[in-house]
Amino acid sequence: MKNIKWTDRYSGTDKPDDLGRWARVGYLSHKSNDIMKQVQIAWINKLNGKYITYVYIGSGQFSNKFENIDEAKDYCQQVVNDFWVNYLA
Repeated sequence: MKNIKWTDRYSGTDKPDDLGRWARVGYLSHKSNDIMKQVQIAWINKLNGKYITYVYIGSGQFSNKFENIDEAKDYCQQVVNDFWVNYLA
């Protein structure tokens, strides 16, 4: 099982910044915790009250819409773990 480390982008709250931007970026955890070895694997954007997810794996992109941030993060985690177990393990 691979873990995704989530970071704030543009705004640290549930509200957008002054330019209307809001996002959470997911990085695939690396055992060394070296920031240069982390790989950006997911992005959650908030648009019109919905959370739009993008998961980047190999040459594919998986996206979906959710009502809340926890469902969006769970979806990203599930896509990454399914890929890891079915194709890389």
